[in-house]
Amino acid sequence: MLQEISEVEDNEGSRPILVEFQNSNLQEGQEHHLKTAIFKQNQATIVAIASPKLLYTGNVTRDKDQDLHKRFLVISNRRTGKVRLVAVDTVLLTPQFAQRSSDTTSVKNANSVNKLNKAFGSKKIKKITEQRERMTMNIDDVREQLEQTVAGIELDESAPLVAQIGENDSNYRPPIHRDASSREEVYILEEIVPSHVLNSLEDESREVLDSDLDSLDLTPMIRDKLAQMQNTSPNLAKCKLLLYLDYLIKFVTKLAKNITKRCVICPSTVANSHILNNFTVSSNSGRTRPLSMRDKTVCYILVIAMIAFDYEVDFEQLAKIVKIGVKKLLEMGRILAFSSDSKKKNSMTLKLPLPASVTSSSPQKRKRK
Repeated sequence: MLQEISEVEDNEGSRPILVEFQNSNLQEGQEHHLKTAIFKQNQATIVAIASPKLLYTGNVTRDKDQDLHKRFLVISNRRTGKVRLVAVDTVLLTPQFAQRSSDTTSVKNANSVNKLNKAFGSKKIKKITEQRERMTMNIDDVREQLEQTVAGIELDESAPLVAQIGENDSNYRPPIHRDASSREEVYILEEIVPSHVLNSLEDESREVLDSDLDSLDLTPMIRDKLAQMQNTSPNLAKCKLLLYLDYLIKFVTKLAKNITKRCVICPSTVANSHILNNFTVSSNSGRTRPLSMRDKTVCYILVIAMIAFDYEVDFEQLAKIVKIGVKKLLEMGRILAFSSDSKKKNSMTLKLPLPASVTSSSPQKRKRK
């Protein structure tokens, strides 16, 4: 027996439903000809959509039934620039064709077999027969129920159906300014690492510039850059940025199970808190670093490295340091509007005009690191 979902308590909570039609001639703009309703049958949630000629039905699939991917509706606030992710259910709707006259005999035979099974069959056969009968849908009854359900419902046709998503709508990529007149203005350092965070590394930076770099635990490419600065003209601001980059690299290469609320990444409590607050999420155990946060950290590492290394970065060397494949790192660089260096293999630069924006492909399920 079908019940409208509004009359049934849904313990899992209601969520938006993403609909896909199979063998449908429906076109965009024909939604005003459709009538729809959602029903509950045993543990199944059924979506039914009726056009003037056909009825489409299908069972809702929840994300928890899908092992390989998750689906979200991305809602962008154009005024604030913030994005909200809403988990959605999915349903594949198939057309329910009218019973042809040639099928009448088979239907009668099926009804007769069902009666025999219920009269003389075993308990298991009786149970299977009853379940089969309950799952049989009467199209005319559903269509009438749909018409009653949607009567009086008005749709706001002026509301946009698809949110326009820009590069700055992502919380995982540093904000980019594509209208910048110079490459220094494409990524603004203050928007990526606030000045008070870098200033908290000033004393440590002075000590580093006066120290034997080989005695310090520094990332090799950062140690080489600092050595160049020692031999030419020490740059305190650049040193602070390089130290922050070094801490961010150490953070992303740390095992996820070792990321806790009291995790110490660097001596500066200001910089340490900034890294934990921006590249981890709160959990019952304190702090965790899911794969999404790891990808976000790598994006920020690439942009900070591009600024710190004067807009030319060896991605092959960096890939070994952050323990990510060169191919994936180059793809992330293209997403961040970097260009391949024609003179050096696996190196990228930031130059104007910027290349066309690139969107990332759907992430595959990976093992937690």
